[in-house]
Amino acid sequence: EYMWEQACKTIRAWLDSGIEPVPLSVNISRYHIQHNDLPAVFEHLMKQYNLTSDMLTLEITESMFMNSPAKLADVLNTLKDRGFKLEVDDFGSGFSSLSMIRHIAVDTIKMAKDLLDQEISSENGKFVSSHTISMAKDLQLQVVAEGVETGEHVEFLKQSHCDIAQGYYFAKPMALDE
Repeated sequence: EYMWEQACKTIRAWLDSGIEPVPLSVNISRYHIQHNDLPAVFEHLMKQYNLTSDMLTLEITESMFMNSPAKLADVLNTLKDRGFKLEVDDFGSGFSSLSMIRHIAVDTIKMAKDLLDQEISSENGKFVSSHTISMAKDLQLQVVAEGVETGEHVEFLKQSHCDIAQGYYFAKPMALDE
């Protein structure tokens, strides 16, 4: 919750300085789904910092769908209805991927680094990865590839029409002022 507030403070500071905010994503844990009224918490933060819900992206991990999927779906659909963008992190690392994206209105999938590393080392892996991207795009989802570390990764993602690539190939994590 501290990080959620820090993200909101940062966005507000950028706006107050005349800087157009870059997209910020914050993680939501299994604990917060079960123990908080997340829609109320995030609406309070939006009001407190005079932000709109589209300025903050809420990121959930695919593994969260294993426990209480109905409750999770209710909470996420409520957040989505209130204008928040939803991302699924580590997509492809578990078994619930396909079922999950059919039932929850997410905006973006972030393909797990393992999917990129292990899958593109073989022809079958390339097929699975490129078709995962294609399927997501057919569902009108944005696709982010995580863990991009080589030129080979970048070339494969370009050929597969992936929307966004992130990883050490472009930059390592850095301080906010940088």
